[in-house]
Amino acid sequence: MKAVVKVSRSLTEFQRSCEHELSSAIAAKKLALANRALAGESETYICASVRGTDIVVYIYTDEAQFHRSGKVAGRYEHQDFRSPDGLQKGFISGVLEAKRES
Repeated sequence: MKAVVKVSRSLTEFQRSCEHELSSAIAAKKLALANRALAGESETYICASVRGTDIVVYIYTDEAQFHRSGKVAGRYEHQDFRSPDGLQKGFISGVLEAKRES
């Protein structure tokens, strides 16, 4: 008998907060998230692009990363930060810096 993995499409507090804060930060730069989708098989994550750029963001249950031109450009893992808030701030700063460089 094959095991079935049931995926919940609910988001963690980290994901909701990170998406909200990222949206606010990029809105201040006259940008917006586009093509937002929930994906994943064993873990639900948020995937979205930053409109008008080649930046794609991924927000996992307790980590985040972004890609530029299809390659990982920034990875923010929970073990590298003292708190989820610190990780979130680092991630948002990385995305904003990548936008400045584009």
